[in-house]
Order: sequence, then C-alpha cells, then structure tokens
Amino acid sequence: MDTVEAAAAAVAASPLTVGELSDVEVEMRRSRAPAPRKPRAPKRESNINPFRDLYIKGLNPDEDNEDALYETFGQFGAVDRVILRKDRDFAFVTFVEDGAVAGAVAASGGLAINGETVTVEARKPKEPRA
Repeated sequence: MDTVEAAAAAVAASPLTVGELSDVEVEMRRSRAPAPRKPRAPKRESNINPFRDLYIKGLNPDEDNEDALYETFGQFGAVDRVILRKDRDFAFVTFVEDGAVAGAVAASGGLAINGETVTVEARKPKEPRA
C-alpha cells in the first residue's frame, strides 16, 4: 500500500475476493511491529587454562583410550579429568596443578596411546566469533 489510508481501507474491507478465483478469500490484517528481542546473555569466560589443559590428537577412535590417557599423562602430574569423545580422534586432559602441561608437551614427540603416536598441545581457548 502506498498510504496509511489505503492500508486502513483494505483492512476495513476484509475479507476480500481477489483475482479470478471467486472462491478464494484473502483476509487483510494490520501488521504489528515485532516484539523487542531479549538481550543475549554474555558469553561465559573460558575456563580453559593453558597451564593445566592439554589437547591430544591422533587417537584411534576404535580403542578405549580413557584409561591409557590417565596412565600416560599421570606421569607428568595428577590428572583431574579426561574428556574423550568415543567417535573422535582427539581428547582433552586436565591436570590438577599448573605446570604439568609443559612436561607433557615437551615429551610429546615420543608419546603413544594404545599404539598410536599422538600429538600433544597446550589447549587454547577458542577465539571469539566476530
């Protein structure tokens, strides 16, 4: 509609029969402004600590690697938890204390889990999306 008056007239005349199909009725309604959006909650600060968290890639996803990860990385410090996706070739290991990551990364060239040589890196927080 070109004017507010034309739109008001169309709404008042509703329902209308439009075009060649006389059995089709079109109901005109006044549109409403969309409801204001709720502000998004601020993103949580990452709890990833590059001094305690490791990223391990190159695991055989067909093996049960959890116990082997605890055992292998336990030699560098007390392991708090292992996050392992059974269908993926990577895992995360979190140590109880700072500093254990440096030893594990330094020794990573020769580490194997269930016969697979793995790559070990300090886990880094994801970059925020723009």
